Amino acid sequence: MKSRLRFTLQLGFTLLVCLFMIVPVAMSVMAGLTENYFVGLQSGLTLRWVNEVWQLYADTIWLSIKLALACLLITTLIGVPAAYGLLRSRRRWANAIEELLLLPVAVPGLATALALLLVYGSYREFRGSWLFILIGHVLFTLPFMVRAVLSVMQTAKLPQLEEAAASLGASFRQRFFGVVIPNCMSGILAGR
Repeated sequence: MKSRLRFTLQLGFTLLVCLFMIVPVAMSVMAGLTENYFVGLQSGLTLRWVNEVWQLYADTIWLSIKLALACLLITTLIGVPAAYGLLRSRRRWANAIEELLLLPVAVPGLATALALLLVYGSYREFRGSWLFILIGHVLFTLPFMVRAVLSVMQTAKLPQLEEAAASLGASFRQRFFGVVIPNCMSGILAGR
């Protein structure tokens, strides 16, 4: 009886939280798709409001998509080799570099943004460009990529797999792209 009551209370709380989060989104979608929000669905469906928002913010949306794709590409191109280098290095400095790479996770995002503005704020052309935003995003997301890929690399028995590929005559490039990358794909996808 006690466990059933507990389950019912947990389910009720979960449903309330879901409603609290879903209802505003559903109302926003309904406001964007109905002719008159106050009348509701009886006023008819339209894409007029969506079109107006698109005309106002299309450039911003496309810039956001381009920045996200560029950030994804850069963090992948830097993060995967960095994680591989940290995995293969048995030196003490590798731990220090890993800690430095993870530092942006510990520092609040607002503090990182303020630091970027203080350091590069005097360069007006750079500060006003999309490149400035991209660098900020890369600095913020790179630790997540490195950590996710490094975690997968540490559990995937990569040294044995690489050794087996090397014994079959695979070059470093073939081992990296044929063994390391496929075995780390879950970490790469998680880091994105």
